Amino acid sequence: MRTDQYRKNKGSNIIAGAKFVDKNRPVKASRSAQRNELRKKTSVEIAVELRKAAPRGSSLFITGNLPELGDWQPGIIPLEKVGPKRFRFILSVASGTVIECKITRGSWKNQAVYDDSDGGFPPENRLFQAGSVGRCTISIVDWMDTIPRDADEIVGDIETIPDIAGEGLRYNRDVQILLPPSYETSPSRRYQVLYMHDGQNLFDPATSFAGADWKVDETVSRLIMDGKIPEIIVVGIANTPDRMEEYNLYTPRGKAYARFIVEKLKPMIDARYRTLSGREQTAIMGSSMGGLFSFQLAWAYPEVFTMAGCLSSAFWPSKSRIYRAVSEDLRPLKGIRIYLDCGGKEPSFVQSLRKMTELLYKLGYREGLDVHSFLDPEANHSEPAWARRLEIPLTFLFGSKARNKEGQEDGKQDGKMGGKKKSRR
Repeated sequence: MRTDQYRKNKGSNIIAGAKFVDKNRPVKASRSAQRNELRKKTSVEIAVELRKAAPRGSSLFITGNLPELGDWQPGIIPLEKVGPKRFRFILSVASGTVIECKITRGSWKNQAVYDDSDGGFPPENRLFQAGSVGRCTISIVDWMDTIPRDADEIVGDIETIPDIAGEGLRYNRDVQILLPPSYETSPSRRYQVLYMHDGQNLFDPATSFAGADWKVDETVSRLIMDGKIPEIIVVGIANTPDRMEEYNLYTPRGKAYARFIVEKLKPMIDARYRTLSGREQTAIMGSSMGGLFSFQLAWAYPEVFTMAGCLSSAFWPSKSRIYRAVSEDLRPLKGIRIYLDCGGKEPSFVQSLRKMTELLYKLGYREGLDVHSFLDPEANHSEPAWARRLEIPLTFLFGSKARNKEGQEDGKQDGKMGGKKKSRR
């Protein structure tokens, strides 16, 4: 991944002309004054300048964190062309609204690279706050699909179960299984299982929606070799076009997706592979909407999952319902362990992280034992950011402090990465 030719301005993803969002400075206005300010609507023009032309015939789109911006769907909100290499989008929002957005040519694989990109992939969200300044400018210097990047080979054995259907779900999906290093050489051994959402984004940047993956294969392999976690099986469940609905237990398709995992997929995995199938040995993990759904699954099905990794969890689509479900639960201590996090450059997620963490503390969850809450100050909302901190939830959920050794039939781990490597079936 090379972007050395672009001007670097690390940490400067605040758009020129926008009101700066200082997330660390306390607001001194009264609550009533804040409410009155938020009621005021302001018109915001997002101006887009192309320093590198888009390929002939391309259409440009904006996507972002608001319904007016398509709720992060990359190809549904077109930009208006206003001149050669100049586009714009105008929206009306409440004053003070934090706006995060990106520009694409219709998919995440061909999203824009900006003049302040620091070499990270994918580029960070454009971030600004609607206020007294009504016009903000985004300068595009390249496109992700035109930049050569280093190859990223898969580490370990991955098997695929293709085209699995689920009752109540409109789309079939593939499931990928990352097997532990000793799977073929230790036929009597059984393994804990981690189920993960957004399976396309876990192992291979070539299949990831944004051209960057979680590096699950590399990270799991390294942690096993270093003796930080036991050998585990990882099950990656591909997402579908119904992702936004499926990854929320409070929707009909979310309920159907939960039943698919609990009643069909898990029994299938337990039947085909040498798993430790008990609740104490089974984890669920995801990011954004997948983080929300992982939390919901562990909370609703503690008899199935006792570990949940919830990265940059999008608690906001469920509004207050998720907090109410937790706070009003008559049996909130469920014998589960929950990892929560987000990045400092995800302003809409920081508040919800703190709110859920404080709620769990209030209910009796203990930091470092039942729950681990982590804020990564410099992280944005992206696969590379989750890849960089994936070690934290893995070691919290599966590490030596959490490890349940019962059922491990081979005794002490040898830390060797055996079996076939870099293969796909």
